[in-house]
Amino acid sequence: MAWLLFVFLSLVPYLSVAEGLAVAKPDCRTKCGDVDVPYPFGIDPGCFLEGFHLNCSKNATDGPYMLRIGNIEVLEILLATGQARMDNHISWQCYDVKTNNITTFIWQKNFMSTQYAISPQNKFVTIGCDTLAYNTMFDHKYDEYRTACGSNCYSQASLANGSCSGIGCCESPIPPGIQYSSVSFDKNFNSSSVANFSRCSYAVVMEADNFTFSTTFVTGYNFWDKYNGRAPILIDWSIGNETCEAASKGSNYACVSSNSVCVNKQIW
Repeated sequence: MAWLLFVFLSLVPYLSVAEGLAVAKPDCRTKCGDVDVPYPFGIDPGCFLEGFHLNCSKNATDGPYMLRIGNIEVLEILLATGQARMDNHISWQCYDVKTNNITTFIWQKNFMSTQYAISPQNKFVTIGCDTLAYNTMFDHKYDEYRTACGSNCYSQASLANGSCSGIGCCESPIPPGIQYSSVSFDKNFNSSSVANFSRCSYAVVMEADNFTFSTTFVTGYNFWDKYNGRAPILIDWSIGNETCEAASKGSNYACVSSNSVCVNKQIW
């Protein structure tokens, strides 16, 4: 069992931690596009702790600025809970009724050897009427986990909005401490038998509170379109690997003023 530490720092005198304002180090950028960038995260040299460097750039000359860690877009940094909301590509598999070909695109998330972990507040979601998808996961100790999620339906009439219990939609939990996730499909379940009303399957690890099943996710492209191919995922993060009590005995303890708070958060 490991306790991970995150620190909420306020660099402005008398600022209440409860206000939750994003505060960066002096002379450092505090925003990228519409996203606040609080310390320990940072964009410029000297503005971040090790492991918390973010990039701020445009996809195109006239496009908006986007905040990224590696090639992953950061949508929001939740300082008070030690989390970040990022995007996660939706994996898909589609059957072509004209050629009988199956086209598949699959994605993975890899945070191994970092201070980031995929939050249990996410879930593995599969959508389709002839679908079996797998989520292969590893934790920080390289222990492997694998879940399978299958969904089926034989007609549109069997689908129900808000229901994700195996008919058109399946979901499974994410264990604590997962740092790697890879999605794959079983091609024996390929929508060929239901292609007249549902020819594509989808699978993704995404924020649980951001998902409600709609029957249109199965019969059209609404699931893909709703998230523009990328669903939000919650990522836990931490500054250290010891409790606040243990950290407070060290010479480099960060929470030394009345304007900072150290919070224990057990990630794995």
